[in-house]
Amino acid sequence: MKRPGSGVSLLQESHSPEASKPKTRKKKQKKSAKPTEVGKIPESGPTRTKVESDDNLHVRRLPSKGALMEPRNQRRSVLGMEASSTSEQAQKEVPNSTAAEDKSIKSRARSRSAGSRSEAATPIENIDASALKISALDLEQPPVPHLSYGLERVLFNPGVYHLQDPRSRVYNFDPYLQTIMPVADFNFDALKEYITSSRDTALQELAASYDKRYVGSSSSMTGILAHFHFLLSQWRSINTSMLSREFPERHISKFTELQRSPSAIFLKWRNGSYAIDADKEFAGANVLMLLGKSMEKLLTLKTQDFEKYRKSSLGEVSREDQNAPESYHYSTMGDFIMRSQLDAHDPRLPGTGMFDLKTRAVVSVRMDASNFEEGA
Repeated sequence: MKRPGSGVSLLQESHSPEASKPKTRKKKQKKSAKPTEVGKIPESGPTRTKVESDDNLHVRRLPSKGALMEPRNQRRSVLGMEASSTSEQAQKEVPNSTAAEDKSIKSRARSRSAGSRSEAATPIENIDASALKISALDLEQPPVPHLSYGLERVLFNPGVYHLQDPRSRVYNFDPYLQTIMPVADFNFDALKEYITSSRDTALQELAASYDKRYVGSSSSMTGILAHFHFLLSQWRSINTSMLSREFPERHISKFTELQRSPSAIFLKWRNGSYAIDADKEFAGANVLMLLGKSMEKLLTLKTQDFEKYRKSSLGEVSREDQNAPESYHYSTMGDFIMRSQLDAHDPRLPGTGMFDLKTRAVVSVRMDASNFEEGA
């Protein structure tokens, strides 16, 4: 039986006694030819031989004199070589040259493989977490704002504070805080522009003076650090044991889709160091970000000073206030130098007395920020 397109004849296995006997085919030639023995290499010219295996019988073309029979696992390469031959003369010349070329190719492949292994062999380093320490840089900074409207009381008493007592309807703080200035009325152009790590020349100068290779801000690295936590903790579920039973665990056992969404950063070469910038290609200024900026001013300024940021206000924010430098905390760890903005300060707090200001919208606004007017 002949396999189509293979150029090799196959002998089908038969279970009859006569068919099991080895048969020798003769070529039709003018001169008589001796029958070819199984497994014996003729003096010249290709021939067929029957090789028994466990499953069926295979017939191979054997190369000319001087070549060796190849094992079964190299059958495909032999068949492919024979299929490409077109004449008896080519079949006599190709095996010897092909064997030499194969030997040369294999030698070059082994040398390339050894070279690539040596080049790609990057030493694996183990990091001991206890040996990594964050060191704060003692640098002089502008004054950090304090809380206004007597809000510092919440710093020293745990629990939730009501702006207005729900039972007696008495205000615990200034009623002015009850009405939030709409985003459309706030003059955001009067605020100091946020400076990314790649545009912060002061941060780059610090990296050069302390011989650090990477610089970044807390806001630019938060997203990628969160994903490092997810991977290192193997997406561990959230611990809700300290919450009330009224919170259904099946709904809050994992992080939100926004937190689990992909995060990317850019490393930008700036004056001898890499600056880390967050990927903000698809991030726009939504109502949550805008209110976060305006309410930070609301909680740290007096009423008359905050009203200057209203677009319809007769008073204007002075140029000095607009260009006032921000207060930052700088720290180093390994080859990194990091920058974090200081929101507020109270000297009565333990440690440095610094703390963050966080504002959060209600669920209806937070889950549908684009339609915040309806959710509010």
